[in-house]
Amino acid sequence: MAKALSRKVTIYINGKEVESTLKSLSAEVRRLQREQATLHIGSEEYIKTSMKLAEVKKVVKAQEQAIKDLCATTEEARKKAADFGNILMGLKTLWGKGQDILGWAKGYVEEEAKMDDAYADVMNTAEADSQAVLGSMMQALRNALVDHLIAWAQEAGTE
Repeated sequence: MAKALSRKVTIYINGKEVESTLKSLSAEVRRLQREQATLHIGSEEYIKTSMKLAEVKKVVKAQEQAIKDLCATTEEARKKAADFGNILMGLKTLWGKGQDILGWAKGYVEEEAKMDDAYADVMNTAEADSQAVLGSMMQALRNALVDHLIAWAQEAGTE
C-alpha cells in the first residue's frame, strides 16, 4: 500500500504570507535575487535578504524533491499496475488452458465410457458366440464318439 504524502508550507516574507506554489516560489527567488543585487554586500539588509533567499531556495528545493518523489512513486505504481495486469493475463491464460484440459479430460472419459460399452457388447456377443461354438463342438465330439463307438462295435462283432 502506498504511503500518503502530504505537505503544507506557509512562507512569510517581510511579514506577509507568500503563495507556496513552485511558480510563485521561483518568482520570489528571482525578486529576492534582484533585490539583493541592489544592496551593498555585507550590509544588514543584504544579510537579511540572503537569509530570506536561502530559506525560499530551501523550500523550492524541497518542493522539487517532493515532485521528483511523486514522479518516482507514480512510475513505480504504474509498473506495479502493469505487473498486476500481466499476472491477471497469465491467470486468464492459465484458466483457459485449465478449461482446455478439463474439456479434453471430459472427452477422454466419454470416449473411454463408449469404449467400455462397446467392449461389454463385444464380450456379451462373444460369450454368446463362444457358448454356441462350445455347444457345437460338444455336439460334434458326441457325434464323433458315437460314430467311433458304432464302428468299434461293428468291428468287434465281425471278428
